[in-house]
Amino acid sequence: MPVIDPRAEPSALSAILVDAVREAGALALGMFGRELKTWTKNGTSPVCEADIAVDRLLRERLTAAAPDYGWRSEESGDDPARLAAKRVWIVDPIDGTRAYIRGMADWTIAAALVEAGRPVLGVIFAPPEAALYAAVAGRGARLNGTAIRASEGEKLDGARVAGPRRRLDQLAAIVPSIETVAKIQHAGRASGPAHAGRRGPAVEAGNGREQRGSDPGFLPERRGAQVRFAPGEAASGRVRARQGCDRVRRRAARRCEAPLPTHCCVPPHR
Repeated sequence: MPVIDPRAEPSALSAILVDAVREAGALALGMFGRELKTWTKNGTSPVCEADIAVDRLLRERLTAAAPDYGWRSEESGDDPARLAAKRVWIVDPIDGTRAYIRGMADWTIAAALVEAGRPVLGVIFAPPEAALYAAVAGRGARLNGTAIRASEGEKLDGARVAGPRRRLDQLAAIVPSIETVAKIQHAGRASGPAHAGRRGPAVEAGNGREQRGSDPGFLPERRGAQVRFAPGEAASGRVRARQGCDRVRRRAARRCEAPLPTHCCVPPHR
């Protein structure tokens, strides 16, 4: 892989990141469903051989192409030198390791390039579905090369909503017309495969144990969606789901009791 100009525009780096993630996805898919060695980190978060193999491949490909860029991965030790780098590769080798280990297809490869603390390039690849989502800051997002965007709906009536079952049940009690989708196993799923071409928000629970390797709002924002963050806040008897509908938000605040979501991806306002 040729070495790139460290000052190159993010759009010029897109093909390099896409190729590396596709190769990593093929490796992960080849190991998927096999009996793998597994263990836990931090006492609760699962890791398997495939996580490490994918991490190694991505690091080799991306640092070879951009040796001056920093590196931060969920599955490899942190190098403080990245703090001095203007640009940093941020990687989650397999986002959804629990699902991967269980033989469920709900997992992705996620990688991004961050400049001065903000993502400028991101890729989420779901190998079981052959679905690759790529976004460049200022240039929108694409699914397998075709431009995509968030839906233009402003209300929850009839929307398709993904998230943890308990959250969905609470929301459905308020807005019975919504279509609910099974629990999101990881942030990449909320940002990409779960909602491509479908109207509706994704809600991720605040008790997720996995570290987020890249900004979960980057792809939705490139598609025109709005992302609302509420990290670490206590509910104190209410939920502010922030679906972009004041009426629903007020009713949810009165009737729901649960921790706030870590983030919500919602359709844009007109």
